[in-house]
Amino acid sequence: MKKNYLSKTVFFVCVTVTAVACVILSFLLGAGYDAALKLVAADLPGWVIPSLYALFGGFALFTVITIPLFPKNGGQTPEPSPILPTVGSAIMIAAALLFCLSAVFSFFPDDRIGELMLKSTSDSRSIVFASYLAKFGAYLAVVAIAYPCLLIITKKSNAAFAMLASLWMLALALCVYFDIETPMNDPVRLIRIVGCSASAAALLTEARAGLGKLTKKFALTFASFLLPLVLAPAVSTLLLYVCGIYPIDTWLFASAAMLGIGIITLSRLGSAAFAKDGESA
Repeated sequence: MKKNYLSKTVFFVCVTVTAVACVILSFLLGAGYDAALKLVAADLPGWVIPSLYALFGGFALFTVITIPLFPKNGGQTPEPSPILPTVGSAIMIAAALLFCLSAVFSFFPDDRIGELMLKSTSDSRSIVFASYLAKFGAYLAVVAIAYPCLLIITKKSNAAFAMLASLWMLALALCVYFDIETPMNDPVRLIRIVGCSASAAALLTEARAGLGKLTKKFALTFASFLLPLVLAPAVSTLLLYVCGIYPIDTWLFASAAMLGIGIITLSRLGSAAFAKDGESA
């Protein structure tokens, strides 16, 4: 049976880009991030940020070039081996549960939305309201845990619960975006927004898989581009806690959830890349 060398090339390029992005972002935050000022140190080597832009720019160009090379009818993506999805799902379940528990017991008692709304000016009141609306939306999305639970039990993606999990990650991205206590140019803030948004999009590919509409072409182009955008933010922000740069807080578990989603996405991508011609779910 004919081997699809293009699919395997895309997979290995994607994995390489993801690994390099993890290293660069981890170096950026581990060696050049000032947690007190929430800014990158002025003495950070000048090659770090340009190399990151060049890496993602080159990978985006590679993705655009390879899209027309895939056949229009590439078949459906088969279900991956249950090992990686089970690992990713277990991480996601634990992270989501701990996120919700941490949010409820650490943040809810300290919320001062009423006081802030009364003290805010008319110009800033909408920002305060949006910040807390996004915050509550993120905390109440405990239903997202159902998706990885079903993935472990059934070994197949469930479209409805994958979409609910995607909404949870989108709520997390909005929660970070509307955080009124974080500087706009905080690199961790930007990295988290990218990671949560990409995770939400990656879960939508899982929803397509649950509907039986995730073609190999879509997985190898869309999911491959999302993988580094999910795993690099997850790994680099987790490093902040491992190195003691950040104390343990609620967002540690958000980063762990992104890691789980990244592992699930990796398994889906590998399944599409190494599937035999004519193999389907």
